[in-house]
Amino acid sequence: MIILGSKSSRRYELLCEYFHDIKVVAPEIDEKNIFNLSPIDYVSWLSKEKNLAVLKMIDESEKGNLVVTADTIVVYKGTILEKPKDKSENLLFLEVLNGNTHAVYTAVSIYFNGTVESFISSTKVSFYKLEKEQLKWYVDTEDGLDKAGGYGIQGKGKILVKKISGDYYSVMGFPIAEFYHYVINNNWHAALS
Repeated sequence: MIILGSKSSRRYELLCEYFHDIKVVAPEIDEKNIFNLSPIDYVSWLSKEKNLAVLKMIDESEKGNLVVTADTIVVYKGTILEKPKDKSENLLFLEVLNGNTHAVYTAVSIYFNGTVESFISSTKVSFYKLEKEQLKWYVDTEDGLDKAGGYGIQGKGKILVKKISGDYYSVMGFPIAEFYHYVINNNWHAALS
């Protein structure tokens, strides 16, 4: 069984394509406490903190399963663009990213057999240069309000994206292929049966 520590329906749906026994436990942690970490250290820290929070929430009998957590951030010129607080911040984020290339980092943490291991997937995303009216239209759809950087590549936000270099599913919030191979290469697939 996989215990998924996430509220993200996208992560759940991606895992369901390959794994059938999934339990969702949504951890609550303070995602705004950055401690002056670099973006990569920050996303890794958040993913691990979520994992540790889930471990405190589940029964001892469930700790023989894989506990999986993830966090995704959008970074432009060293600045982390979290989930926007409202539509005006969403528009501000899109104006910053408009016509530019940014990085998306997704950290995945996996608890198994007493230890937590992590990996980070990095993808470059280039946006088209769009008119402000087009950006406002997207913001008004509210598609980006619950997503890092204020857009979703799999939703209506696909019209913003000119090209990507890296893992599309990492930009969605979960690098499913890398996760799958990580589990298999570590011989953890036995925990899934």
